[in-house]
Amino acid sequence: MSTSNWTVVLSGPPRESLADHLARQCGLALLVIPDLYDLPAEHPALAAMQQIAGPICFVSDYLPRAVYWMLAWRGIRGRRADCPQTRTTGRPIHAVCIAGADDHQAAERVLAVTGQSAGPGSIRRVVDSPSKRWYPVIDFDRCTSCLACAEFCLFGVYEASSAAAMRVERPDSCKGGCPACSFTCPAGAIMFPRYAPGGAVAGEDAGTPERLEGDALRHAARQSIGQWAPRPDAPAQRAKLDKTVDELESF
Repeated sequence: MSTSNWTVVLSGPPRESLADHLARQCGLALLVIPDLYDLPAEHPALAAMQQIAGPICFVSDYLPRAVYWMLAWRGIRGRRADCPQTRTTGRPIHAVCIAGADDHQAAERVLAVTGQSAGPGSIRRVVDSPSKRWYPVIDFDRCTSCLACAEFCLFGVYEASSAAAMRVERPDSCKGGCPACSFTCPAGAIMFPRYAPGGAVAGEDAGTPERLEGDALRHAARQSIGQWAPRPDAPAQRAKLDKTVDELESF
């Protein structure tokens, strides 16, 4: 049995028994941090992750696509290892979603990535209780910098750089619980990792959202949500989407 070069980052609600099992019985190096989505820019957990030189197995309740781009936004970059179609490059970053899994199931998912190690495990903790947040995360594998999100958002969350690349400039100006801009994006590039119904808005990879042009793009708040289907085998339900649009327009 070889020594694993993976660092496991365990993020979210405390799972002490899982951390202990992975370190003591599986020989893995762990960094335990609060919920990644809630971390402010100056949080020491981000500095601790930026010091990791090798591959990262990131374990949380979020979907892998959302995790990868949350990390990239904070300067923790590499190749998205769970998705061979990605254009990303560098050291492997493999996100593992353990939402709804017990500790045994979660450990199996982690070990499928890292393998078991013969070396001594370790646990480093950088934990506190940051305030809950709600803001968009951009998938730059999909973003085309069409500016639809910036034109739609009423709260000044987005801003374009000098190269017209979009960025989330004022995340905490976002309206809590509102995912409306994700439905306006013709490329399906905007995610809200805590979006309860799931699907591509929460970070699911399945499906290719419709790309809109002309009038459909200018009226994206209604047009894109009416045409968007999270999966090829599950076409959008018009009545349900119309109801959702009405709710979003009430914000």
